[in-house]
Amino acid sequence: MSERDEQLRQLVAAVCQATPQTWQWQQAMTLLLTQVLALPGLARSSHPNYADVLNETLIELGDRLCSEFQPQPNLSFETSLVAWINKKLRLKYRVQDLHSPTQPTPLPLEIDLPATAACTIWELDAEIEQQQQQRRAKRVGQQLQQYVEQDPEARLRQCHPGAYPQAHAQVLAQRLLLKSPPDKLTAIARELEVPYQALYWHWKHKVLPLLQEIAQNFGYQPDK
Repeated sequence: MSERDEQLRQLVAAVCQATPQTWQWQQAMTLLLTQVLALPGLARSSHPNYADVLNETLIELGDRLCSEFQPQPNLSFETSLVAWINKKLRLKYRVQDLHSPTQPTPLPLEIDLPATAACTIWELDAEIEQQQQQRRAKRVGQQLQQYVEQDPEARLRQCHPGAYPQAHAQVLAQRLLLKSPPDKLTAIARELEVPYQALYWHWKHKVLPLLQEIAQNFGYQPDK
């Protein structure tokens, strides 16, 4: 086993032995990511949005490493880790997407029924149901937007990562969901002086579930 393989193995073990999001875990993860970023073979790009793609991938690495990563017996530990990041965590494909043509703009929520859209009563019923669902979604979206702006129970302002009260759920929702175009999470992290990993974890695991809970109170029904 090479010196780099042994070092990577020890760092992965240190991460997985620590309790997630503790100081020990963050320290071990920082050391591991420093090594990962220097690995040859990691998918890279000169695209201006590559840093965002890479950061999101590394956050997923923190979430999935200990439960999903398995070194391949016929490959070195380093090669196994690079392949897992590029393929299983989709870094390679995300980089390819950066250079793909822009996807078509989605249709707006409210669409008039075309006169020739429904050929049978069952198709007409389906069209009507779709319209009703779209109107419900729009109503819930408007109610949620109003709630985020007002935060009447201060639930959003009280939801923040540890020692960073300035990065509460209300300001994140305003800048990432209500603002058009939305701000980059990397820019918000720099502006609010919050570690990107901590902010991303908080957004994914605390803010989004809280917003979904609030939306459900307004009638939102998540897909099963």
